[in-house]
Amino acid sequence: MHNFDGTNPLLEALGDEPEIKEITLTNSSAFIIVEPLTQVRLQPFEKTVIQVIGNAAYEHIMANINQLNALKSDVISIETSEPEPEPEPEPEPEPEPEPEPEPEPGPSIFKTNGVANDSVYITHDSGPAVTIDWGDGSEPTVIERVNNYRPSAQHRYQDTNKYTITATSVGGSVFAVQGAVEELVSWGSNNPYFNQNGNSVQTGSLIKVPELLPPHITKLKFSGQSAFNQDIASWDVSHVTDVAGCFEMCLEFNQSLNSWFMPLVTDLSNLFANARKFNQSIADWDISNIANTSGMFKNAWAFNQSINTWNMSNVVDASNMFANASAFNQPLNNWNVARIEYMGMMFANAYMFNQDLSGWCVSLQVQKPMMFDSNSLLVLEHLPVWGTCPSPS
Repeated sequence: MHNFDGTNPLLEALGDEPEIKEITLTNSSAFIIVEPLTQVRLQPFEKTVIQVIGNAAYEHIMANINQLNALKSDVISIETSEPEPEPEPEPEPEPEPEPEPEPEPGPSIFKTNGVANDSVYITHDSGPAVTIDWGDGSEPTVIERVNNYRPSAQHRYQDTNKYTITATSVGGSVFAVQGAVEELVSWGSNNPYFNQNGNSVQTGSLIKVPELLPPHITKLKFSGQSAFNQDIASWDVSHVTDVAGCFEMCLEFNQSLNSWFMPLVTDLSNLFANARKFNQSIADWDISNIANTSGMFKNAWAFNQSINTWNMSNVVDASNMFANASAFNQPLNNWNVARIEYMGMMFANAYMFNQDLSGWCVSLQVQKPMMFDSNSLLVLEHLPVWGTCPSPS
């Protein structure tokens, strides 16, 4: 035991002056005492080290070091050390800003072509009713599909002014536009598409569409828009489900589409039918989900691009695929056509075509399909061996 009479200089250094008979070191607001000394029994030549670590003011310890040293003896040693700095609290992460709500798409907006006595036709396909403001001061028209009846609205413009047509629905509708529209200004909340009848007196006059394709647009069709030739390669079409007949009768269209990725599409029928100038590479398309390529290049007079790398393994209908594709003469020997059931007129009037198809697996075709190669340059030895599936060489 080590008892001391009088004032404890250590506690005095801490700002306290109790009268004690025994040293008892305790924590305070200024210091943390490590291993407090209370009734320590020492063996001969042992020394007890009391370590005092400053908690709030290391400078206070150094200022009173003489008083602290008064506690030193042969058997007691006091050491001071600078406190380890308290770690700075990690900054709280700033809350992520809540995403701003997407603006309402609003109405679909079109501009007319300014041709006197030309008409616009809008046919309701599906969805809520559509209210059409023709833009020339006339009474708006409301169309709505009832059961299987698809109502149409027609409006004739008497002068050469270019008018803005606004089509509005609550919730978005799908409708077809025909006639005297030269620009789609805004898709709006609807899914408008252009479905010009190729046999009509006037073909479509659309020449301009928005640069971006919003994600709610799932049906693309510009059929009959004979002058349309806008670059739309940057469109994100990954959400589109229907492109059948998209560029049918687009007589001037010849833009690159090789970057298009259409994982939700299963039908490419008539996609470029009568697109007479189209001759762009589409070799990078993934068509592994496609079931229908019928009429895809029918009357595509200029098309002559390599598509031998396409995965045709899920195609069922390839009838008329290259019918009247008068320039086409590319190898197709790598195609897997084992599931194709319909090949009628596949190369009919493909006047230049003379590629070797003898390795095709055509076990589903027990006999030559009707007019398969009528008026083409295919020779007998290049024809598939009907009803057989040759082993890969």
